[in-house]
Amino acid sequence: LQPGELFVESKLSAGVAVIREFYRQRGFAAVDLKSGVNETDAPRTADASVPGQAYVRAAIVVTEGSQSTVGDVRILGATTIQADELRPLVKIAAGDAYFEPRIVDARDALIVEYLNRGFAAVAVNVALSASTDHTRVDLTFTIQEGPQSIVDHILIVGNAHTKPDVILRELQFKPGGPLGLQDQFESRRRLSSLGLFRRVQITALTHGAGNEHDVLVTVEEAPATSIGY
Repeated sequence: LQPGELFVESKLSAGVAVIREFYRQRGFAAVDLKSGVNETDAPRTADASVPGQAYVRAAIVVTEGSQSTVGDVRILGATTIQADELRPLVKIAAGDAYFEPRIVDARDALIVEYLNRGFAAVAVNVALSASTDHTRVDLTFTIQEGPQSIVDHILIVGNAHTKPDVILRELQFKPGGPLGLQDQFESRRRLSSLGLFRRVQITALTHGAGNEHDVLVTVEEAPATSIGY
């Protein structure tokens, strides 16, 4: 909003939203903003039929509240993966401004790491412990790992003209290793990029009570392509 411009109320609302986000990124989680417009008398014109310009004065009132910073950051429940390996994924350190979206991003990063290592049932809970004056918030990430999925056998079906070795070569998971989420995505992408298949599906098959799974790779071959010249 600049003096002399036409007043558009949506611009004022957008400015309030930007200021609110500015405060929250700096740890003012309870910041409160109110906006209003004071209209002044419109200047008179010589011709009464011609409306004059009305001037307004926009006001934004900020109630900051207390600024919160991060205190201790703890990771509990990690057994298969050491906490020291997970700590760089959190990207929140003591003294940083408390900003809830960063905490959500840190939780999601931990979940993705476990999914990529084959822990399909992982759960991560975040506990907040604030001081009496709400200027310090301790964070505790508690991880429930669940079982890790290990690849036992790889079964390939649907390949009438393509050799199994061609498909196995593009798979990013191997027997005896974890069945990670990213490895499954990358395997599907690599198989699709060959241009040989119309559809690729990867399914984990559970057998017994252990954590080993057979992996079924189902492909639907595309029509053969010939080159004419």
